[in-house]
Amino acid sequence: MSLTRLCCKCSLHWYVQITVFFTVLKTGQDTFEFEDIPEQDTGASNPLDEFDPNEFEEELSPLGELHQGDNEEATNEETTGPGGAGETNDQGESGNSDERPLSPAVEEPPPPESTTNSRTHATASYTRQEVDAIHQATVVEDVRLAQQYIHLLKNACIDDAHHHPLSATARDRLRNPPTSRVNLKEEQALRISLSFILGNPTDAQYARECRTIEKEIEGLKCLSKAQVEDELAKLTGVEAMRSDMCPGTCVAFTGPLDELEKCPKCGEERYEPRKSVKDALVPRRTFITMPLAFQIQALWRHVDSATRMRWRDTITEHIRNQLRDGDKSVLDQFDDITKGHDYLRAFDEGKIQSGDTVLMFSIDGAQLYACKQSDCWIYIWVLFDQSPDHRYKKQYVLPGAVIPGPNKPKNLDSFLFPGLFHLAAVQNEGLVIFDGLENRLRTTYLYLFVVVADGPGMAFITGLVGHHGKYGCRLYCGFPGRHPPQKPHYYPALKKPRGYDVDGCMHPSIHAEDLPRAGSGNYHDNLEHVAGASDLTSYRNLRLETGIVKPTIFLGLPRTLPIPKLFGSDIMHIAALNVGDLFIPLWRGKFTHHRTDDPDQWKWAVFADKELWDQHGDIVRLLATFLPGSFDRPPRDIAKKLNSGYKAWEWLLYLYGLGPALYFGILPDPYYTNFCRLVRGIRLLSQHSISAEQVQEARTQLNSFADEFEKIYVERLPERLHFVRPWLHAVTHLAREVVRKGPPLCASQWTMERTIGDLGREIRSHTHPYANLANRAVHRARVNAIKVLYPELDADNEDSQSNDKLPAASRDVGDGYIILARVERYLRPVVPLETRAISSALREHGFIVQGIPSLQRRARLRLPNGQIARSAWKEATMTKGVRQSRNVKIMMPHSTEPSYAEVRYYFIAKINDVTMGFAMVSLYGRPDVQLRDKSLNNIHACRYHGDTALRVINVKTIQSVVAMVPHKFPNHNEILHFAMEKPGLDVAVFGALEDLISSQSLHTDSN
Repeated sequence: MSLTRLCCKCSLHWYVQITVFFTVLKTGQDTFEFEDIPEQDTGASNPLDEFDPNEFEEELSPLGELHQGDNEEATNEETTGPGGAGETNDQGESGNSDERPLSPAVEEPPPPESTTNSRTHATASYTRQEVDAIHQATVVEDVRLAQQYIHLLKNACIDDAHHHPLSATARDRLRNPPTSRVNLKEEQALRISLSFILGNPTDAQYARECRTIEKEIEGLKCLSKAQVEDELAKLTGVEAMRSDMCPGTCVAFTGPLDELEKCPKCGEERYEPRKSVKDALVPRRTFITMPLAFQIQALWRHVDSATRMRWRDTITEHIRNQLRDGDKSVLDQFDDITKGHDYLRAFDEGKIQSGDTVLMFSIDGAQLYACKQSDCWIYIWVLFDQSPDHRYKKQYVLPGAVIPGPNKPKNLDSFLFPGLFHLAAVQNEGLVIFDGLENRLRTTYLYLFVVVADGPGMAFITGLVGHHGKYGCRLYCGFPGRHPPQKPHYYPALKKPRGYDVDGCMHPSIHAEDLPRAGSGNYHDNLEHVAGASDLTSYRNLRLETGIVKPTIFLGLPRTLPIPKLFGSDIMHIAALNVGDLFIPLWRGKFTHHRTDDPDQWKWAVFADKELWDQHGDIVRLLATFLPGSFDRPPRDIAKKLNSGYKAWEWLLYLYGLGPALYFGILPDPYYTNFCRLVRGIRLLSQHSISAEQVQEARTQLNSFADEFEKIYVERLPERLHFVRPWLHAVTHLAREVVRKGPPLCASQWTMERTIGDLGREIRSHTHPYANLANRAVHRARVNAIKVLYPELDADNEDSQSNDKLPAASRDVGDGYIILARVERYLRPVVPLETRAISSALREHGFIVQGIPSLQRRARLRLPNGQIARSAWKEATMTKGVRQSRNVKIMMPHSTEPSYAEVRYYFIAKINDVTMGFAMVSLYGRPDVQLRDKSLNNIHACRYHGDTALRVINVKTIQSVVAMVPHKFPNHNEILHFAMEKPGLDVAVFGALEDLISSQSLHTDSN
């Protein structure tokens, strides 16, 4: 029976109530029956009554909910819970027949929640009485331990010195922050010492710089490095919390474990042996947490930073005003979380208010050394209050904690507890800040909007079974997987295999379009069942049938999105790692297969031919020179470097940039078309700004991709169920999540990956790398704080783009466009073809050029997105091996489609005394229609016309730097150049385009 999608006519007052579109009922025959749920109307009355988010989703077709980003490694023992294997098979899955039947896929609509704007508990999931009742009924130790952590968080307070180990000074600072700054102009030695320390010098470098400046300034005595670090801590107020941990990283001795003297997992002693009972207890190992609140206080104190922290408020007010006026078009473009329904609902209900601080929590594991086991875990905080062009920069990303390895933690909750207790305490009481913009003390409330991690990390923090469980969706949509006969792991296959008879996996086939939405699983009722299990056997059965291992520690926080909607997807791991891990082995005929499934018979295994594979890898290597430097690291020879660690960014450029063109004519249909569907959907969803139409197109393409993948690769064969990796299910949620939370890039793991790389590069002690890494994280938190408190100390302050700081000979031509050096020394007459281009441009506007113009060529242009567009004139003088950055994407006036051009040079002209920037370009031809259609609009392959297509354009029509990669396509007689954009670089936000020529005279500016 097909699934019917129903809209719930709820206003933005709807919060915890989960919108229900179909109910999945368990029957005696282990089959699914789908039951429609009638619509409800809560009768809203608020300024946004006219805006119905579900109605908006209906316009987009079944756009609703999503999230995932699976790094598909096996999760560790915590994800399976007590008893070992966890989600193995369906033996004993019926559980206790006296218990109420479970509905793991979807819950019945709960009664409408009260819409009072309470500021005391914005999560509104369980009441404390309900949690206490569940806790009393718990028999499984791991579940009970998780509940104890939750209980401690719910009762967190700033003055709890036992669980909140801060100094009295730091505790007082949370309620009475400084209202002024030290005048560094009067503290010359401190100012100079601080400026040195911001450069991250070694001890020797710092001492050398101090000696040099002391010789130049008589009487100056710089502070020692230790002294300046102490001053840095005092000025910023960032005080680290140190907690004991198991030497083997099993657990941290925090919360309910803080009285233990041995690790409950491995039995290792907590303390060093004492020679005397009078000796103090010395922990064998500790880890460091950087409290969030002090870093936030620093961001609000200076007027400039406080202004940046008001960005979310400003945007929200603009959106609300437009919706209040009946203008829903403001939500036609999703460019941040502020356009997502989850945020708008929370704001409308008073869960988020103006002046609050909205957070993202991101955690990931990292291996410090490739040659040895060296795992560690790091988490960070990102503040959505700042604009997207600030919040993800190194200076504004707030370190949370470093969990040292080399082993993986066996109870991650115990390591998260200090930082989350600090957050909960501040959420319960409110954080007092000095608002530099308002010049007064006030209280801000911290709201946790989204939590993201890779696949194994998400299984830890959600308390769900992980991606190999029966209900393995990290967003808890409730769709059950299927496992191969006699095999333990489940896979999210949409279609029931032929000749397949496995107990508990016989639910009917379904189309991707009809999958439940993220968060549709009956989480709270199912959690109550799991926590109330009467014995270990019952617990295992309930875990299998619900997908829940234990309650998540985030249930203890008072101000978050409802669980499980708090947990986000991660487009980075899906797009950049998981896709290649599946397709490349499949296409090479090397994917794990059943003994009866001969890879020699796989029609898609075109790269099983080693000669063809090696040739393909060599082409990838040679094309690197055509990728601009702003594209960062180009993909290497994949045939040679695949096994030595292909980086996430390399995968992204290889698969989504080069892939559609390089696979054309090699990968046969329908496999090529199937891959292009994936590329098209991921490209659309990897933008910073996504239109409603693009969201719908991406959803259609990705759903078709998922359905088609099973049809052409799996072919409903039970022995190929393992082809259906968890990320194939995850991509079907991605488009819906745009409507809920904004573009996936806003809450992806790219920021976390960059932070890990930055901190890892700062490690200087390879004898004690984990301690050194933790110290670098503390130093980073303090340096970030001092930079916003004293921006004059930051020589690299990117917010200061005044003309007096521009390089010599550079000219700001407005709207973020800056023409940079180099510049020709003298005026030169243009050649005849260039004269015709200038004349033609002016003639279109009714002007005539007489004689031969003279001008000075200029080499480079900085775009508003930060890219540097070079020119053919510049690159002709550069050494061999330069990566081309002279090709650009442009949008001409009155044009609906972009064009591509090679920049020959830039020049400046004065028109009616207004300085304007221009570019002499050679336009590429229009994209080949056959290639564009065959690739589902992924290949824009153009002819290069050289001097015959010269034209003068206003530099403000240039949107981005692109690669124009030469390639000989099969069945095409000439070389074409296909356009390749930097992934995630959305250029739709640059505003209105300028006219090509807007005045009567052309005067060359030689200044």
